Amino acid sequence: MADYQRILTAVDLNEQSGAVVAKAAELARQWQAALTLLHVVEFVPIEPMSDALVPVMQVDDQLISRAQEQIRALARTVGLDEHAVGSPPAM
Repeated sequence: MADYQRILTAVDLNEQSGAVVAKAAELARQWQAALTLLHVVEFVPIEPMSDALVPVMQVDDQLISRAQEQIRALARTVGLDEHAVGSPPAM
């Protein structure tokens, strides 16, 4: 089997996220792979039962900032470079 080069780890920022990230970091070190942490912040429309395909309300910037800080903290706990943690461009 070929060595892994990249590992993508989805986290929901609950109590078990630390253990999940620690295991992913262990695997990344074992395979000398790049590790990427992913957390999705859900956009919630004002009218959740409407037929609109695009949310009519943007997620609060504080919610996004809080999630980014939590991801950075998780990265620090397993010795990852917290400055490598970023956000995808807005769509």
